[in-house]
Amino acid sequence: MWCVMLTRIGLFILQKFLHIGCLRIVIANGPAHCLKGELAGPDVTIHLQNYRLFWRILIKPDLAIGEAYMDGSLTIANDDLEQLMALLMANNGHWQKHWLARIGLFAGTYLTF
Repeated sequence: MWCVMLTRIGLFILQKFLHIGCLRIVIANGPAHCLKGELAGPDVTIHLQNYRLFWRILIKPDLAIGEAYMDGSLTIANDDLEQLMALLMANNGHWQKHWLARIGLFAGTYLTF
């Protein structure tokens, strides 16, 4: 029950950073969680090996996404790295201006996963 509630909180936070496009996240063979921005844009589905990785991405996205892709714990549907990069770049400005980014920066400085 706690895992479900924490996942919903994490998805809510992640949704706030998505302004353009659509991101579907599948965590540890669970259901797909669909996050849609206000504007149309890149459409990507990613598969995360476990919940720990999900939280690492929320806290340190710049580092965690690249590391997880390289070690295979994050895979992209249709192996479409270009679409994932387009989605991340399209939302980068919105991400950096959002107040939750400051909390994430603070948490990323003091928490390690």
